[in-house]
Amino acid sequence: MEFEIGQIFEGMYPPEAAEWCNDRVDCYIAEIDAVEGIRRFEIKEILAPDEEEVKQREIETIKAQLEEIDLKSIRALRAGETEYIELYESEATALRARLEELE
Repeated sequence: MEFEIGQIFEGMYPPEAAEWCNDRVDCYIAEIDAVEGIRRFEIKEILAPDEEEVKQREIETIKAQLEEIDLKSIRALRAGETEYIELYESEATALRARLEELE
């Protein structure tokens, strides 16, 4: 059986359709509204994120990395391991610069 994005199945979908989606990696099967009490499923495309979504993800990642560096710095200060502070500060400076570019 051949499958395609947008294809609709009624009642159940064949396991081969799920395998096809898994092999392609760019689609999935979702349950859609039933018609006259009959369950329906559609093969839907996974859309690539747009530029703004990619940008927001990078911003979130950078903010999480900055929080992690802050925690490392605090731990280093508590332990008296000041040699790490310069390393953490240079990492944070680079991340803040990239964050400023994005925002």
